[in-house]
Amino acid sequence: MLDKFSKNLTVLFVEDDTAARTSIKMLLDLFFDRVFLAENGKEGLKLFEQNKPDIVITDITMPIMGGIEMSKIIRVRQPSQKIIISSAHQDIEFLLGSLEIGVDGYLIKPIQKKQFIATIKRVLERISLEIENENYQKNLEKMVQIQVAKIKEQSDSIMKQLRTDRLTGLANKEQLEIDFINKSPTEMLFLNIDNFDQINMSYGFEVGDILLLKIAKYLNEEVGEYQLYRLNGDEFAIMIYNKGIAEVEKFANQLKLTIYNKVFIVNDVSIRITVTIGIVPILDIYTDVPYSSAHLVIKEARELRRNSIAVFKFNPSSINKQKEGLEWAQKIKLALDFDLLIPYFQPIVNLQTKEIDKYECLARIIDKGNVISPFFFIESAKIAGILPEITRRIIEKSFAVMEKSKVIFSINISDDDLKEGYLNKFLNEMCSKYHILPQRVVLEILENISNYDAGDAIKQLEELKDKGFQISIDDFGAESSNFARVQKLNVDFIKIDGSFIKDIATDKNSQDIVKTIIFYAQLSGVKTIAEFVHNKETFHIVMALGVDYAQGYHLGEPKSELVD
Repeated sequence: MLDKFSKNLTVLFVEDDTAARTSIKMLLDLFFDRVFLAENGKEGLKLFEQNKPDIVITDITMPIMGGIEMSKIIRVRQPSQKIIISSAHQDIEFLLGSLEIGVDGYLIKPIQKKQFIATIKRVLERISLEIENENYQKNLEKMVQIQVAKIKEQSDSIMKQLRTDRLTGLANKEQLEIDFINKSPTEMLFLNIDNFDQINMSYGFEVGDILLLKIAKYLNEEVGEYQLYRLNGDEFAIMIYNKGIAEVEKFANQLKLTIYNKVFIVNDVSIRITVTIGIVPILDIYTDVPYSSAHLVIKEARELRRNSIAVFKFNPSSINKQKEGLEWAQKIKLALDFDLLIPYFQPIVNLQTKEIDKYECLARIIDKGNVISPFFFIESAKIAGILPEITRRIIEKSFAVMEKSKVIFSINISDDDLKEGYLNKFLNEMCSKYHILPQRVVLEILENISNYDAGDAIKQLEELKDKGFQISIDDFGAESSNFARVQKLNVDFIKIDGSFIKDIATDKNSQDIVKTIIFYAQLSGVKTIAEFVHNKETFHIVMALGVDYAQGYHLGEPKSELVD
């Protein structure tokens, strides 16, 4: 078998003795496809460079250049080259030289046929094994590439679903946020259908959905070069570049008039609509994303007259909103000063064992006996720059509770925490102080962090991961899911966004998206957690779909103490 294998190989034989060279060549011709002969090391090097033989067999003592010197040079140029040394010398210098080179075989002169065949066979077996391993590696790499391509295709499909409005097929709010950052529009139009609730009430939601489809198609034809998005319900957005406010107002008036004159036919019912349009000059807004400004300007326009157009301008109502944010910021500071910020613990159930497997640690403020959730204060804390202090307090208080337990628990981490760069040192200190292994701690990050381009943030997460802390992506699917980051960060858990879970019993699209996320997670070896499991039916559905863990009020409300 090896004879057949060796017939595809070549060998270089370097020997200064003519008789030995001739006799050994006859043996080599029996095994190899081609045999190259050289009289000394210098000639051998030249033939090696020209022909790249699979095996080099060389004598040691030769004129001009010896075998050891030649072999050293070959090893530098081709470290994996198979080399066999032949010599009558058996002194220590010969052995040391051979060991230094790392030769693959020895032939002691006078070379006997049996010895020669045995040595050649060992080298051929090694070459055969290396080729087999190389082919296996190539096949494995090919399989991985195919699998990666499948995952990428699946990822692209999921991201397309997440960035596309399910009803109209238009780009949705998530896609708008991406385009807003990447394309830098100069103006945006926000269009809201007047009295759409009355249409739903009068004709039913089925007619309402069909009407929205027709309106979306009509608007898409009318906006021309601009980009149309559907946001929520009866809200649409149009992104505009470098037109100037006067031209944008002219376009908005034309659009409003054409919609006013358009008759939409739905199930033999003629329906006319009007719209209120808010124009937001991007340079004049004071937030990262102009939704709050748009909602504000449309609200103010409707208070005056529907079927109208308004341009956003800074006004007292904006000041009131800022004032409310400042009041919450003061409440948070008082809560921190008087130790009124405490962790609540919500159980996460293992769907295999039906037992509580871990807890999520959630921030709460106690105000005059009332328990206030982060929904009311977290955004104000972020704006005020005190979100990292909240995280630090919740971490330490949670660790103090968990010191008496052995359960795994998760802490929510924001991009502000990563930007401050304190987590690595602080978490290590807390683990040491409260005798908690890093493997018990899951750091929950949002998708906007998993997509965060700052190399320092990713580096921090990777360092924490290396120390044993686990990583979970929270609200997966709520933002633009980035599966490349999931793989890069070696994520342990994906927490499927509650918007897909809460309606999963009645919404097939939600089921399809959840199935797709589970499929990807299983391929990647990532565990899934379903949040907002609010009733028995939802619990059984997520369990049947193959979700690993579940969390929600059906399984346990957040409490100030762990469940026994």
